[in-house]
Amino acid sequence: MVGLAYCDSLYSCVKILTWGIEVHVVSGEKLVYAVAGNRERGAEPVTEVYQVTLDSPMGLRTGTLRLIFSGGQVEGTLTLLGFDNPVTGLRMGEDRVRLFHQLRSLMTELTCRSDLELTGGKLTGVADTDWGLMAWTGLRTETL
Repeated sequence: MVGLAYCDSLYSCVKILTWGIEVHVVSGEKLVYAVAGNRERGAEPVTEVYQVTLDSPMGLRTGTLRLIFSGGQVEGTLTLLGFDNPVTGLRMGEDRVRLFHQLRSLMTELTCRSDLELTGGKLTGVADTDWGLMAWTGLRTETL
């Protein structure tokens, strides 16, 4: 389930656990994305690790994306530019995920929504950021 709502506070992230449903709320540009998913008891999370490249205005930036899939939810860590950025999101079908995260550097912090396709061990997609769109590419290096 995905919902949109108006929010006065910018760039906040809240995680709520209620009645066995985890709800992630990520706001940016006065929009709030609420993602709810049922956590099935006994279902083992699956972790996938990708070596990723972001085609940014400052050139190609390489890093690591660790995703933990649990039911329809995704969480993990994007390590890029020397920073570990928490990510949260949801599956948007068999091979697609939508992630909400920050991109930190020494000079700035961007709020992002990344739409990714994960097929055959390859990652492709787009990060929608404060600076515009940036392309993602990558390869899966591990499945745990």
